[in-house]
Amino acid sequence: MPVAIITGASKGIGWSIANRFAENGFDLLMIARDIEGLQAKSGELQQKFPAQRFATFSIDLMDKSQLSSLSQFALATLSSMDVLVLNAGLFGMGELLNPDDSPNLDDFMQLHVLSNHFLCQKWQSSFKKGTHIFSVCSVVSNEPRFDSPAYSISKVAQLAWTKMLRKSFLEREIKVTAVLPGQTLTSSWDGIPLESNRILSADAVADAVWKAWEMPSNTVIEEIVIRPQKGDL
Repeated sequence: MPVAIITGASKGIGWSIANRFAENGFDLLMIARDIEGLQAKSGELQQKFPAQRFATFSIDLMDKSQLSSLSQFALATLSSMDVLVLNAGLFGMGELLNPDDSPNLDDFMQLHVLSNHFLCQKWQSSFKKGTHIFSVCSVVSNEPRFDSPAYSISKVAQLAWTKMLRKSFLEREIKVTAVLPGQTLTSSWDGIPLESNRILSADAVADAVWKAWEMPSNTVIEEIVIRPQKGDL
């Protein structure tokens, strides 16, 4: 069976993408910080699809000391790497030069750029022709927000890194797609009253990712920008 690796897989966009690929016959390596949530979601999929395999790995991708164990686990465990979804993310507001902001710029850069770079560097020999890497950025990657400067800087950098990755893998025919969702209904919005038609569903983002995966082998969608019909809130 084909294998998809998904970071931030226990909820939100990552969980919707995991569910979509599982429905279509993929084995999964699901990665997230929340070990209980990860195991619950993995168990849910195992009940629905008993013939498939749903491995899990709990890690804080902001802690660079943990990354080697993840890369080694994947290399030792997986039969192939057909899809890699770099989805783990964190949002935060603040002031650019406030030394007390947490998470800070270093944290955002480690999570959104450096951890992704490390994993691709370690796994590149396992990628093959047709492997598809999805880097979940944000509409903020093109339109930085002054009220969330560290987050915005990291998302701008993530998109630039994704474009360089696309060029780096061009000759090997490894596909790379940047996914830029607008505001999406995840746990970040808990307790905030919202009109349902003014915010994206995580399933809508998963649909876009799946459709990009289904494109012909000689075609790649380099960038997906997806927003609510009425625009950002």
